Amino acid sequence: RLPRGEAIRYALDRAKPGDVVVVTGKGPERQILFADHAIPFEDREAVLAWAEDRFPGYAGNRETGSHEA
Repeated sequence: RLPRGEAIRYALDRAKPGDVVVVTGKGPERQILFADHAIPFEDREAVLAWAEDRFPGYAGNRETGSHEA
């Protein structure tokens, strides 16, 4: 199994112009829950980190949600 963050990056890296990548299934939760522990994780942060890696300056201000380079 591919960890969630890696799976998101995998899908985004392989998307072609015109494709739509939809990240679903986790909802607003800010962690991934296991039977005996939880790890912090947010889908939004994973997508913004990917965008910043690929397009420096794109992710903008994470506090306001602005994405202007």
